[in-house]
Amino acid sequence: SKLTEWQILGACSAMVGVLSALSLAAALLDSVRTEDVLVEECQVSLRERLDPEVLRFFQGMSATGQESLFKRFYMFSRLKQLVIDKHVPGAFLELGCYHGKRTSVPLRRFIDHFDSSRQFHVYDSFEGLPERMARDGIAESPADEKGGLATTFDNFKENFRLAGLRLPDAIHKGYFGDIPDDKYPDRVAFAFFDGDLYQSIKDSFAKVYHKLNPGAIVLVHDYMISGRFLGPKRAIEEFLADKPENVTECWDTFALIVKAQPPHEARTTEL
Repeated sequence: SKLTEWQILGACSAMVGVLSALSLAAALLDSVRTEDVLVEECQVSLRERLDPEVLRFFQGMSATGQESLFKRFYMFSRLKQLVIDKHVPGAFLELGCYHGKRTSVPLRRFIDHFDSSRQFHVYDSFEGLPERMARDGIAESPADEKGGLATTFDNFKENFRLAGLRLPDAIHKGYFGDIPDDKYPDRVAFAFFDGDLYQSIKDSFAKVYHKLNPGAIVLVHDYMISGRFLGPKRAIEEFLADKPENVTECWDTFALIVKAQPPHEARTTEL
């Protein structure tokens, strides 16, 4: 059976120590990606994108039981390199936070360590997925259907309490398209779209795109050519069809988009 992230880390740690093990585990994760679902033309190496400071910060977290933390290393590394290190102003958003253990809790920890002044907003229906559309493809399990992947607001808060962390600065309940525009911060530096389905990702772009500062990044999960969630890739392609941005790179099923400079600013920079 396929090794889990923690089995890979455990095997590597026994040989080379924790920090070296994280880098080695990243290389191994590169080699065990589910290639039949990936968009190959934009794939990059996780090992080449890993940020040493991010690795050092998270090196002791294997004991916390965080789910899929290794797969989030790509996110945290690029977030630090492209937003924190380049001082792109704006809030951090997560659209589709689920129970919080996979991304929200580690992201809170990341923000508190690297840039505690950032506003952190999360968005979720806390009622599970909305209705699938034809663009989403065929569901592979009941968890992929309407109401699947549901959690509760109390469960989300409890996971922060167990981690000893403060909650996000704002928690917004509802489907993304139904949440009022003024509940999304005016200026955004980072947004993680993890709504799984076509309409959720289209709504995420509609609510956030015009609020992205130049240089801000959007990471979209479930960017794939086959599998349980085909909607995100189609939503990205449709929304960006008349925009200057496209998918800059991807790792595994994470797609990275960088907000372009306005044309007049880009010309000034070139001069």
